[in-house]
Amino acid sequence: MRDRELSATVREPRVKLALRCLVSLSALALASCRSLTDLEGADRDVWMPGLEARWMWKGEREGWFLQGRARGGEGQFGESVPAGEVLEVGDATIQGPERLDVRVQMRNGELALGRRVAGGALEFAWFAGVEFVNVEIELEGPTQAAEELRSSRNALGGLWLSARINERWSVEFGHTRSAPLFGDPLFATSTDALLTLRLNEWSRCYVGWRSMQMYEYEDSEVDLEISGPAFGLGVEL
Repeated sequence: MRDRELSATVREPRVKLALRCLVSLSALALASCRSLTDLEGADRDVWMPGLEARWMWKGEREGWFLQGRARGGEGQFGESVPAGEVLEVGDATIQGPERLDVRVQMRNGELALGRRVAGGALEFAWFAGVEFVNVEIELEGPTQAAEELRSSRNALGGLWLSARINERWSVEFGHTRSAPLFGDPLFATSTDALLTLRLNEWSRCYVGWRSMQMYEYEDSEVDLEISGPAFGLGVEL
């Protein structure tokens, strides 16, 4: 009887020690595993093409308008996965150590209703609508590769300001923000600074600078940005 009690007394600390080791190993395994929600990066040398169309109500210079835009670009930056860490991308995993080239392709389309106010050489507009956001992420290293596609349907709001230099040339500034409604939780912002040339009464072309940023939420480590030279065509009816 005493031998059984002694054996149980010895076994109990061993069981507790085993449980502690199991908990420690589980915590270590979780700490060494990263998902794609830990990805941050920026490329500020990206060509940013775009197309846009605006239909003015009754064809007047100011008042209500319907606007559609499509823009995008592809950036690249580096990402390191240290030894002992695992990066989860969709259904794939990348084991460290690995040095990855990350390619990010951002595309968005907008459909918005707005109002424009004109006063002399200055024009101001606000608009709101829906934004369709797509982000394609490709990670490629010497021995491993993975990719993931994320898309979101967002509520959009934006502002636009134009200052005419003369009858053909003008300077434009624009800023938009959007928050997710459906799909992946992708927030998006964009900022434009453009020089535009009116080709005729219904079309124009532009060059300048554009920045596009997409992130999951403000406290997340998902923060992807591409920016650089912008160019495109616009139609106004």
